[in-house]
Amino acid sequence: MQTALDLGQRGSFTISGWAEGARSYFNKDLKTVTLPEAALLAGLIQAPSYLVALPHPERALERRNTVIESMVETRAVTREQATKPKRLH
Repeated sequence: MQTALDLGQRGSFTISGWAEGARSYFNKDLKTVTLPEAALLAGLIQAPSYLVALPHPERALERRNTVIESMVETRAVTREQATKPKRLH
């Protein structure tokens, strides 16, 4: 049996899965998240409580950028696509 993907907590509410993460962190439907938002969600998997963006924006940003760099290395996105989001924040 597979357990739900843990993307952190909001009070006593556990954020489980990509769709809940998109709604909780960005108030968006999963289909409308941007590359930097998706990278931030993916980065949370490693350590959700440590990397959550609200109390630790610098940690979340650093991890998000690491995920984007990994996406370039695996050719999931181009360097041009990766550079734009990193300059936004």
